[in-house]
Amino acid sequence: MPPRELTSPDHYSIHENTSSRQVEKAASRCFESLQNLESRSTAFTSRDQKALMHDTRCLIRLVYVRLLLNLSSGMRLLHTCDAKRIAGALHHCSGPSRLPMAEESLLHTVNQCVAVLEQPAASGVVLFVRVQVSCWSLESVVSSFECMVFLSKWICHFGARCSPSN
Repeated sequence: MPPRELTSPDHYSIHENTSSRQVEKAASRCFESLQNLESRSTAFTSRDQKALMHDTRCLIRLVYVRLLLNLSSGMRLLHTCDAKRIAGALHHCSGPSRLPMAEESLLHTVNQCVAVLEQPAASGVVLFVRVQVSCWSLESVVSSFECMVFLSKWICHFGARCSPSN
């Protein structure tokens, strides 16, 4: 039986919620606070503290992505372990929504998602997976997965708008 969070139709109900702007502002404040904490040279030096900071960053990134993208149909299929069904469902999910999100927040979301790619791109995916797999958290894995789906949807959406036929 899959976890309720993955199968609940309300899992991504933030799209129907009229307070999405408030959620966006709260995420922005959390991100700024996190950056302020990380800028202190003496703050968070232990491994556990760094892991907590990383997980917090992943969760904030997830909030930004989920404000723009509804992947509920694809996420409900994760428990099936059927890659073709999951890929098909994710492919048919609509692209980034046009919520009243500030352009600054949209660019911030894109930048955060691109940042997820920097380390594996710099070190090579195989080496990155071998070295990092022991310290991945659930938050990190889900955030990375949804960031990659968001970027692919955003690029396809952007590419469709900029195609010569339009």
